[in-house]
Amino acid sequence: MCANLYSIFLRAVALRFCALLSVTLLASCVSRAAPPIGSGDPASQNVGNAQSVSSEDERYYNRALRLRERILDHATWMDSDSLACDPGALRIFSTDSASAARDSAAYDANALERLVIVRGVDNSLDSPQAHELFRLVLAWEADAARPSWDVKKDGAQRKAIAAGLSGKFMNPETRKCESLAPFDTIYAVLPPLTDFVAPRFANVTFVLAYGEEGLSRMRDAFFARTADSPASSLNYVRIRAAVVWRDLAVIAVNRPIDSRVAVSGQKSAGGAAYIFRYVRGEWRLLTITRTWG
Repeated sequence: MCANLYSIFLRAVALRFCALLSVTLLASCVSRAAPPIGSGDPASQNVGNAQSVSSEDERYYNRALRLRERILDHATWMDSDSLACDPGALRIFSTDSASAARDSAAYDANALERLVIVRGVDNSLDSPQAHELFRLVLAWEADAARPSWDVKKDGAQRKAIAAGLSGKFMNPETRKCESLAPFDTIYAVLPPLTDFVAPRFANVTFVLAYGEEGLSRMRDAFFARTADSPASSLNYVRIRAAVVWRDLAVIAVNRPIDSRVAVSGQKSAGGAAYIFRYVRGEWRLLTITRTWG
């Protein structure tokens, strides 16, 4: 994959997927003859705990929605008509380093990102919504389909720009729209999943691997097929991390380039981190929190 041309995305936010939550459990000694005050029917206690957890989750979710609203309030658009033949819209914030709006948007995106991670880090990625998100991201990387931007209820729908250099650009010599890096095969590494179905498009084939073992097998198979080309390299998309919580998701994508030599010499064509929201039966892109080359 190629590096992202659009380096003006909001960079101030870094993913923090290593948030550690420590819980201290206190043990108490009680007499068998005198049960602790408040002990009663275990079933009723479980109901109370579930209601407490549900109420807590709802409070955090309402905070997440407020953060989303503030991000949308501070955002504007830059349409990429001058950059691509198949333009998409780019959500941007103020470029003034002293801008309170930009600083606030960075804070809100960071807070929302961390909130989704903390609340959803233990959620399984083997769910229909999570699988749908992975299919959308893979299709976006292949430029087979692009996500719509998350907007307010009265906002016009806009498609995102191409990921990396996968879009079409004007060739100054031919004056035609051409792909800088046309992809007919997309190699991708996902987290370990069960019964995942790859996206289907007539002009793109997806070769998928799951986890470290899957990546190792994919590398071995690729370099065995290209043994006659010593300089061949394996470009692939890797979903490095993903968390889905309710109708929100945080996902990070890398685009490594592996050669035949040791992986320690691995190069990269960049990557990005995103926040998505599931609305009206589809995942929509809320913001691109970080890109790297």
